[in-house]
Amino acid sequence: MADSARYRLEELTPVVAALHKSGYFEKHELKVLVETMHDFECKIKSTTLKKEDWKRYIDHQLKVEQLRKIRQATRRIKKLGEDEGRLARKGIERHIHFLYSRAVHKFKGATELWEDWIDFCQSSRSYKRLSKVIHEALSYNPGCTSLRLKATEWELEHNENPTTARVLFQDGLRKVKGNAAKILWIHYFQMELQYVHKLKSRQEALGISLSGEGDDEGDEGSNAEETAVREVLGGALAKLVLRNALSAFPVDLSMRRALLSVLNRHTIESAEGLEEIICCELKEKLGKMPEAWDVVAQHYYAKALGQKPWTQALKEATLAFEEGLHHAPHVVDYYVDFLLQQLNGQEQGKGDPSMNSGCSKDDSQQEMLKLQLRNICKQACKEGSCSDSVVLCWLDLERELGTLEETAGACALACRLRPLVPQTWMRHLSVETQLSQGTNSRFVKLEQVCLDALRHLLESPAVWRACMDVMLECGVVFKPVQELMIQLAMRGVQSSEMGELMGEFVSIVGRMDGIDCARSFFRKITASALSLHASFYKGVIKMEEEEVVSNTDAKRRKRISSLYEAAVLKAGQEDIELWVDYARFEYRNGGNYGHLLWRAEKAGHSAVDLDRLWQKGIR
Repeated sequence: MADSARYRLEELTPVVAALHKSGYFEKHELKVLVETMHDFECKIKSTTLKKEDWKRYIDHQLKVEQLRKIRQATRRIKKLGEDEGRLARKGIERHIHFLYSRAVHKFKGATELWEDWIDFCQSSRSYKRLSKVIHEALSYNPGCTSLRLKATEWELEHNENPTTARVLFQDGLRKVKGNAAKILWIHYFQMELQYVHKLKSRQEALGISLSGEGDDEGDEGSNAEETAVREVLGGALAKLVLRNALSAFPVDLSMRRALLSVLNRHTIESAEGLEEIICCELKEKLGKMPEAWDVVAQHYYAKALGQKPWTQALKEATLAFEEGLHHAPHVVDYYVDFLLQQLNGQEQGKGDPSMNSGCSKDDSQQEMLKLQLRNICKQACKEGSCSDSVVLCWLDLERELGTLEETAGACALACRLRPLVPQTWMRHLSVETQLSQGTNSRFVKLEQVCLDALRHLLESPAVWRACMDVMLECGVVFKPVQELMIQLAMRGVQSSEMGELMGEFVSIVGRMDGIDCARSFFRKITASALSLHASFYKGVIKMEEEEVVSNTDAKRRKRISSLYEAAVLKAGQEDIELWVDYARFEYRNGGNYGHLLWRAEKAGHSAVDLDRLWQKGIR
């Protein structure tokens, strides 16, 4: 191993000598450099060689070359003979190429090494070597898309050889499948559009025009050539690539979206015809997919917005969405999202101000959008072809634009359509609460809505919170709701939020119907409950403690102690603060609080944590 490393370094002796003689590096610097290179050479000869070892070696040499270039620009370098001067200037660069060659032949499938080598060839202007590297990289990795794209970019941008670039694309499309082929088709199409743009720019710069008229009879060959060029300029090759790409992926929506995006970035005369091909494909072959119509509508809108007033661009998008509704009813979700974006001003500022009379939408346009949204959502909800977001959007618009009675009717329909969505019931409860003020018939309706909401969503904290707010505002506890709370307790309460709500509900019963009713209700819950969270007991204890403030009766203190005892037995192992609160209560009332802290420690809680919480409470 050491002999092999020494042999490799001996080959670099002329380079090291030239670097020293020319003044790029001092003698001691070269000594350190050679020792470091020796260590790297020994490392890459080991049996546990990894790609990272090569990368570290190459990175080291790249830094050395970078330092050489800096010193060349900042130092006075000695002029040497032609051969020695070339060695000093190019020796490290050649060694880096040699390292890349050794690395990629050791790890032929390491595409990142090949790509790094290609990038280095470009940065060092080693163009002859670059062509060989690209050919070799593709021969070992024919299915690597990134390598092939680098190769085609090189041929098109540097060599100005679109024919070879096309051959590379076509060869890649024969050898790869799936997403890799999709990427190649998209870039192939983009290349053809770029080629058309370059040809047109060249003709404009040279003042060439293709009239298509021959002056003599012998101009037939020239006319044929002009016709071919005219077809290319008209996008014939791009159109052919586009049709083949669409045929290769007949039902791929993401590819069609990407192709439209490519077209939007290129302004050529034939783009409109190519866009229409893609849009027709989306409508005919993917017409059952709602997202396809969204792509079409968004494209029409973006295209029109740069040329026409905003209202006209909106109309074109609307027509596309309306057409899509006949093929796929769930297009309405995308339709509503699009209009909401317009309403929220996310698309402002894209049009021509001179054509749009200012990009910001005035009040009449905002009102028009809201009415349009309202009608679309209403129709979709009546047909039952809508998502939860469309239903909620409709309810919000009805609340803003309609009367309370109209909104209540909409909420009732929404609750029938989406009985398991908490937000629909919460909106319904809010509207019915407003309508019930001073009206007995509506008060009965409000109670029924509460019951219906809880029957459908008995375990929803949001619905329980809304119903409790309703009862607080009305100043009455609905008795059937208490029965539903007992049913919930029978299922077992595991969450802290639900336990806290149950405790609050018991407090509401005490506030509305008296403390005795609340205690009776509490006993019913604990008697039927499968399991109860500690937060439930905390809520009830808080209610009892507030009652003690006005009347320090021993029986009530005993009742609170029994509540704490039940709570620690049920949830003492999970909740350390419950023990500390219990101990503080006994401490304030002259009880045996030390015994409780001892029990808490036996239940598995840290004595340090108990002492910290206790001292915090005492302070």
